[in-house]
Amino acid sequence: MGGLPDMAKKVKLSVVVPCFNEEKRLPQRFPAAYKYFRKNVPDFEMILINDGSADRSAEILKKIAQNYPRVKIISYAKNQGKGYALKQGVKQSVGEIVAFMDADFAISVSESSKFIREIEKGADVVVGNRRDSASEKLNSAGALRLVLGKALALLNNVFLDIGGIKDSQCGFKFFRGEVARELFGQLTISRWLFDLELLMLAREQRLKIARLPVAWEQTSESKVNIGDDLWPVTKDLMKTYLRFYNVKLHAFILLAVLVLLMAPFLINPHSLTSRNGDFSDLVMPDYYLFKDSVWRFHQIPLWNPTLFSGVPEIANPQSPIIYPPNYLSLILPVDLTIVLLVVFHAFVAGIFLFLLARELGWSRLSAVATSFVYTFSPFFWGKVAVGHLSQSFAIFLVPPILYFGACLLRGFKRKDFLFLLLFLSLQYLNYPTLWYFTVLFGGFCFGWISLAKKQYIQLIVVPLAAGLSLVLILPIFLAQLTAGPLITRSSLSFSDLAIPLWNLKRFLVSVVVPSNLVGDSETEVWLYPSLAAAALALLGWRKLSRTYKGASLVVIIGVVLITLGDRTPLFGLLTAYFPGFSYLRVATRDWFVLVAVISILAGWGLNKITGRWRNILAGLIFVDLLVFSAWRLWSVPKIMTQRINGQLEQFLNQDNSFRYYCTSRCLSALYTFPRGISTADGYHLIILKTYREAISRAGGFPPPKYTGNIPSVDDTAAQPSAKELGSFAVKWVVSDHSLSDSNFAKMDHVEGFTLYKNLAALPRFRFLENPAQAVNVLTESPNYLKLQTGGLGGDLFLADSFYPGWEAKIDSKPAIVYVEDGWARAVLVPPGNHLVELEFKPFNHLTEK
Repeated sequence: MGGLPDMAKKVKLSVVVPCFNEEKRLPQRFPAAYKYFRKNVPDFEMILINDGSADRSAEILKKIAQNYPRVKIISYAKNQGKGYALKQGVKQSVGEIVAFMDADFAISVSESSKFIREIEKGADVVVGNRRDSASEKLNSAGALRLVLGKALALLNNVFLDIGGIKDSQCGFKFFRGEVARELFGQLTISRWLFDLELLMLAREQRLKIARLPVAWEQTSESKVNIGDDLWPVTKDLMKTYLRFYNVKLHAFILLAVLVLLMAPFLINPHSLTSRNGDFSDLVMPDYYLFKDSVWRFHQIPLWNPTLFSGVPEIANPQSPIIYPPNYLSLILPVDLTIVLLVVFHAFVAGIFLFLLARELGWSRLSAVATSFVYTFSPFFWGKVAVGHLSQSFAIFLVPPILYFGACLLRGFKRKDFLFLLLFLSLQYLNYPTLWYFTVLFGGFCFGWISLAKKQYIQLIVVPLAAGLSLVLILPIFLAQLTAGPLITRSSLSFSDLAIPLWNLKRFLVSVVVPSNLVGDSETEVWLYPSLAAAALALLGWRKLSRTYKGASLVVIIGVVLITLGDRTPLFGLLTAYFPGFSYLRVATRDWFVLVAVISILAGWGLNKITGRWRNILAGLIFVDLLVFSAWRLWSVPKIMTQRINGQLEQFLNQDNSFRYYCTSRCLSALYTFPRGISTADGYHLIILKTYREAISRAGGFPPPKYTGNIPSVDDTAAQPSAKELGSFAVKWVVSDHSLSDSNFAKMDHVEGFTLYKNLAALPRFRFLENPAQAVNVLTESPNYLKLQTGGLGGDLFLADSFYPGWEAKIDSKPAIVYVEDGWARAVLVPPGNHLVELEFKPFNHLTEK
């Protein structure tokens, strides 16, 4: 130490220089640097730190202190790293401006003047940038160091909010004095990557950071050894990333885990989408219909002609045509599209829950836990496993709704309200039932908190958002509203609701034990949310304030009581008196609300824990979630057995000009649709009442309770009428038991199924006066039909379901489409050779209404 005036006195500039084994470079380069500062910044100090040098650096520094005024030396025996050395120097600085630079002075000290001016203009931190186009490079850097430096800069700007700084490791930085002393006081990294931590601290505190190009040269000796320093640098990099974990890094990790979870299906998408059940009977056929119709007929299929003698696809709440992201399937394979959409929606859920937790001021680890508990809930991935695709999408859209709702609780902003409308609308397009429960429980919590805060005007936010979200999708909403009285769902009785039938033991087992362990094949009772997360959520609930504790308790009790179905009086009361509740059907549809509550409470609980247990509990939750979600997703449930396979598929090549019918609904649409086969039976969410009554008579079974299946799986021994089925244009019947009607002629028998030819089958398009004479079909697509009568006239019977919105023209003149035989379409055509066109225009019908 030597030559330094009273250090309690402030100086204009403190220059801090770390020194490690600098016996060669320091004597050569220090004098010129000192001379510059002595001339240009008279009021300065230089602090040189001997960072445990093993050469003669300590001796040289001592001589410098003796010969140069305004120099202070700090020395210690053991090398601690550049960051540590600078921390000691800055701590003892007294400058209004503090700068640090390397002992080789590779960046010319003449650059200091512009850095000082930048601080005087208001910058808190000024960073030298050797990679700016205006920078002058006096010598070439080593290729490996250059590549590694650029790679680090790229990583930092991708994963950290570093403000576009390309050269975080530049050893030439200036600070306002109090800023430097505060930032270095928080520094935890001692070696190479201390610069990155320093800049992230500055960014986190929203300090003003400026960047200036610098003239620099690569000196012959570098203190960085790639081989020795690679692992310590990597550890420091991970430490920094974890300390400043942000949404960009969370997005990367979340996506990586999702890709890992979905890896088997990203490699082979068909292994997921070919599973029998909802995938084979509803999801894939609808996507195939959509894609085939757009590319082959250049129309969106508002009508689905492939099953039930036709159903209104526009009124199908899970149709791919009404949800915009599904249009990706038009350019990618359907199987791959579905897998990518699952990953995308889960990704959106995880991001918004992370943002929600950070918006609430929770720690980064708590935000990650909140995100993971919801996104990777085994309950949700069980939905994906069995093909409840649109339900899964609707579940994954809940977090953005919660996020924007929480933002609105802090103060009304038009942007937040518009985003809330958007995501509510998207959720409705996927699954109206989940939209209903989101609005119901979300609106309750929003209102409860608004009342507690005495923000009475906020009480209208959720009702207004719910109503306007339907206005955004008004044509779809009106189409579904119009269909309501016409479909079987509107005649649900209480016995059709509250399924599956519960007992307390089954409910408790389903909650605390993953279904994989107990072999319960009923997908609606796969309720396991993660015991570790639930336990942490209980702790979080206990830590809540009275306001939030009360709201969450009401929601939890409400969800459980509804889930128990007819085991409690609540379900009956809601069904009888609450608008729209009777359409919801399955009692467990609201369980996603409880998973959301558990996710938020678990995050809050983790936020209140400190010390080692915090990390242990977080790790336990992540393992629990990922193990059981993967197990549920990757293992095909026993209920997913093939309906038709092997040689039975030869049945499907007999004759495609008539319809098929299976007495046990053994024909999956996944196989029939690609072969151009239309069926009178099937599985769908929309079943017209008139059609169900007619096909029930023809199939020889009583009208079933509400079901998406015709025939019902309980009516597999029914004896259909050949003549009645013949009126539906059913020529081919597959049955797993013998049929007694003499008009059924046996054709083949394979794997327990018999193929019958219906000798009483009538053409699909015919005149009632000449039923055996088929009408010539010129053009047929989902929404359009063009026929040529060939001289016949009278009641033109079309063995296709009647539904409002079908319009007819005879030789381009409007004609009336009416109901025939209680279920089918018919048009009165005068005798002669005429062109008859039928087109499905449901929106015209809505306008007329």
